[in-house]
Amino acid sequence: MNKRMFVIFVLIFLGSFIFAQRRDSIVRMSAIATGGVPWDNKPDSVFNYLADRVSMCIIEINDSTLPLLLFKSSGSLMNSNGLCYLDTLIYVNRLGTSFWIGRILLPDSIDFITWYDLPNANLSPEPWGIEVIDTILYVAVGDKGLYIFNVRDPTNPTQITFYDTPVNLTELCIVDSLIYLADCDSMIILNIKNPASPQYIGAVDIPTYCTDVHVVYPYAYATAYASFGVGTDGSIKIIDVSNPATPTIIGSINNIRGDPRAVFVTNDYIYTASMDFWYVKENKGKTRADVEGGIRVAQGTVPDSVIISYDTPGDPREIFVRGNLILVPDSDSLQILHHDKTGIAEYNNKVVPLISKFLVHPNPSRNKVTCEFNFQKASRITLTVYDELGRKVREIYRGPIIPGNVQFFWDVRDQNRNIVPSGEYFLKISTPDGKFSESKKVIYLGGE
Repeated sequence: MNKRMFVIFVLIFLGSFIFAQRRDSIVRMSAIATGGVPWDNKPDSVFNYLADRVSMCIIEINDSTLPLLLFKSSGSLMNSNGLCYLDTLIYVNRLGTSFWIGRILLPDSIDFITWYDLPNANLSPEPWGIEVIDTILYVAVGDKGLYIFNVRDPTNPTQITFYDTPVNLTELCIVDSLIYLADCDSMIILNIKNPASPQYIGAVDIPTYCTDVHVVYPYAYATAYASFGVGTDGSIKIIDVSNPATPTIIGSINNIRGDPRAVFVTNDYIYTASMDFWYVKENKGKTRADVEGGIRVAQGTVPDSVIISYDTPGDPREIFVRGNLILVPDSDSLQILHHDKTGIAEYNNKVVPLISKFLVHPNPSRNKVTCEFNFQKASRITLTVYDELGRKVREIYRGPIIPGNVQFFWDVRDQNRNIVPSGEYFLKISTPDGKFSESKKVIYLGGE
């Protein structure tokens, strides 16, 4: 080999090496078992709320390498498999048979408020969808369809109406006045501008089981189960919903491997939780899966293949992505993963918290309440007072803050400047992006 050819060979080798080093990858940060079967989760910047089929859990994820189980409910809250939260209230679907409402008391408690029984639904596949917009709650109830409730009074949810979908509703996604429904063999679009009268707009057939849909306008991304017996792998169907009356499949991610159960789209990446698959149904749970489930990642708005395939130790049921952090309820544990988008593992495991101090005094109080904070970084916040039923009482502050010690005061008056009745109240600080919230309870004894 002459010198010139040697130089060219070295350059090609180095270029290939550098390119390989820059491929996206997934790194396992940690995992935590809860004693149940992790099924669905919704995180903020510090805490992850997890439904694990046995109970509801609060897990601190501030340090992604060392998650801490802070709370695990007990009692009759089994079969909790889907959840959402708004302000201080959490709403939990129980396999489409009922839902319950609780009050989040961070850092280590959820108080049960009430329970509502739903019609007995077909549980195959199991429904878990539940979303709340302002005071309206939307619940997936399997073959019974979509149920809609007014939850202005969380102690007494009242049914507004229901929409009977053709097959089996498992999950839903709400964008503005439209709701997108994963209904087993189709994705259905309804107009819910008037929640009391949802209107059908359009639908598109999905060739196999569709259990989840995520919308980033003008596209919807819908799961489609595998049919390995006839040579069809699991896929994500990419649907143009710019005209909701005629949603159209314009692409498909076809090398998912396994049964894609859940999909999450953010920052030009499409993340899929793909379940284990057995060629022979009777072998499920008895032998090692023929196709191991895990996380599949594609990039772009209309890609045709995955760029990362990461097999998890369990059987993934859901997925939530926050920044580079991937949270996966994995049937036997919560898997916490990191998406390295450059191939070079340079990341900070620990999220810098917004506050290092949150004090409320005097507590109990007979008059003015002082809230003391030490902010670790600049941000925008809202400080709000809620009553024990989760109803908004007073917004104390909304605006920017800078690092350092700051005090706010509540004069125990509501938004109309009336003195509130004695009782329990909650002071909640949150950020507009929903990535941080924390609450403190204060007891008002009434004026002397």
